[in-house]
Amino acid sequence: LLYTIKFELFMMNFPLNCTLLILVIGLASCQSYSKSQGLCQSADGQGARVKDAYYEDLLCLGRCDRDTTCTGYTVPKDTENYSMCMTYHGKAVSGDDYENAECFSKSA
Repeated sequence: LLYTIKFELFMMNFPLNCTLLILVIGLASCQSYSKSQGLCQSADGQGARVKDAYYEDLLCLGRCDRDTTCTGYTVPKDTENYSMCMTYHGKAVSGDDYENAECFSKSA
C-alpha cells in the first residue's frame, strides 16, 4: 500500500516529501537505521544498557523518527508473540548479541 501511494503521488507530479508521507500514511520512515542483533547497549561497549523508555507496543520506529534525541530502539524478533519495544537516547547504540531481539541504531 505504501509503495502504491508513493508511486501514484509522484505520477501526478505532487511535491511529495517524507514529512507528508508520515502524516498521511503513518508508516513511512525518513530516518536511516543500522540493524544489529541483540538488545541495544552503548556502542562503545562501556557501561550498562542505556534504555530510556519501555513500551508495550511495537511503535518505537515512529517514536525514534520523531525524536531528534533518540539514538535507537529495540524490538523482539518474535513480534507475533511479543508486543514491546524500548527507545534509547544520548549515546550511540549497537546490539549486545542477545538472540531474541534486534537493535536499530539511528544513522547520523
